[in-house]
Amino acid sequence: MDITVSYADKKVFLQSNRSEIYVLQAEFSSQNQPHLDQAQLDFIREAVEKIGIPKVLSVFETEVTRLLDEQGTYLFDIFSPEVLPQEGFTVIQMDFGFPHQLLVEFLRRTLQ
Repeated sequence: MDITVSYADKKVFLQSNRSEIYVLQAEFSSQNQPHLDQAQLDFIREAVEKIGIPKVLSVFETEVTRLLDEQGTYLFDIFSPEVLPQEGFTVIQMDFGFPHQLLVEFLRRTLQ
């Protein structure tokens, strides 16, 4: 699945594409059927697409925003954010602007 990341209003937003969902394995312990019929597979596929994926993305949005806030990014104006997948990790690359009020406060403290 491809996910598009954007950053606005000091929050991370994740958008997924509409990709095909495959059910590789599913078991219902209360049934004696060795295989699922097509209606059951369609139900699982629809539940994952309409409930599972949006819920996971929502949690990721909140947690990535929290992580960035812990690093102080909420203090800056973020421009052109990019999320770059690497070998086993993710790089978040962005340009930022130093807000005027923080610059004034920094210079005031430095010059005292």
